[in-house]
Amino acid sequence: MQNDLDTGHPQLNIHILGVNGAGLESGNAFITSGRDIPWLQDHDVNGDGLSDVWRSWNVTYRDVVILDAENARVGTFNLTTHDLGVPANYNTLRQMFVDAASVPEPTSLVLLVLGAAGLLTRTRGRRKT
Repeated sequence: MQNDLDTGHPQLNIHILGVNGAGLESGNAFITSGRDIPWLQDHDVNGDGLSDVWRSWNVTYRDVVILDAENARVGTFNLTTHDLGVPANYNTLRQMFVDAASVPEPTSLVLLVLGAAGLLTRTRGRRKT
């Protein structure tokens, strides 16, 4: 999917990476074999027996957590319940990535609102004269 997003939407600069849960390190070699997406290993720094990132994101096994440009969570897509071998599921996840990356940055949004306000003011001024 990373190649698909890079080819279809290069301007969006979408990056997919994996985060493996603490205590599941033994599967890292298998998971990363033949793949080239970045793979991060979560840890249990506070010693509570839970993965720190997984816990803070409240994820379950095989969740895809989608973040926006500000690293705010905008969606979750579970690969166990939504097999990517099914074209509709693949397309849904791809569109979730595109939608998250396509949200205008706050500066662009301010400029858009200011531009709309300017047009509205100009239109109102013409109607009064």
